[in-house]
Amino acid sequence: MTVKQRKTATWSKFSNVDKEANPEEFVNHMNDVAGMEGVKSYKQETFSLLEVRDGAAILDLGSGPGNDARSLAEIVGPKGRVVGVDKSETMVASAQKQTKDLGFPLEFQVGDILNLKFEDNTFDGCRADRVFHHLEKPEAALSELTRVARPGARIVLAEPDFDGILIDASDKTVTRQVIQKRSDLYPCGWCGRQLPRLFKKAGLTDLIVIPKTLIFDDFDIVDQEIFGFRNAAEKLLNEGELSQKQVDDWLTELEQASQDGLFFCMATLFIVSAKKAM
Repeated sequence: MTVKQRKTATWSKFSNVDKEANPEEFVNHMNDVAGMEGVKSYKQETFSLLEVRDGAAILDLGSGPGNDARSLAEIVGPKGRVVGVDKSETMVASAQKQTKDLGFPLEFQVGDILNLKFEDNTFDGCRADRVFHHLEKPEAALSELTRVARPGARIVLAEPDFDGILIDASDKTVTRQVIQKRSDLYPCGWCGRQLPRLFKKAGLTDLIVIPKTLIFDDFDIVDQEIFGFRNAAEKLLNEGELSQKQVDDWLTELEQASQDGLFFCMATLFIVSAKKAM
């Protein structure tokens, strides 16, 4: 099944993957997104910011099907340890299946980000990628990551800011409404811009903030796999904020632009890194 054929989108509730009708679609989604060139590029930057060394112990929070944890295991080597934690049993089972014969220092477990089953000062680095915007309590989650990090360890988070999406469309009013609705459908749609403040409040030091721009030229992919614009537009329609004609015209324009090779969408993702105080 191709990306364009699959209709499950990221706006479906990743916080409750195991309760979805077809949770394996979310595994497919994570694997698809991990293969995008822009995504691979920023992920490598998060690995570098962790300052991972040979033999290090690393926590990958929200590890999904294990793609990033596997890359980290290659970096820490056979003397290291990488632990992937995800709240979804489906994701953890997939990660275990995909990595069981690789011989890497990898382990995966189901866990709660607000109650990690690790002792204080366990890891040499902690990382989470596109996890915190799904959380009702991002500040508490960062506190828990800080707790399990060793003094001097780096914590690295990568988060989009959904109000910062840009779409080239003729109807500014509808475009702005859809972007804002899409942002507000996440528990923490402004998470990207909030991370520097959260890191400072957590007492983390040596703060690094790197904005990354991701550019998309295929409406189907950006809608189905990344942002769920149709879903947001339909919610505005159902709530009486947009008319059927406004929604149809907006979607038709973007679909046609994509077919003509003219579609443009840009999103900003923030990579934020800091150290736990010694």
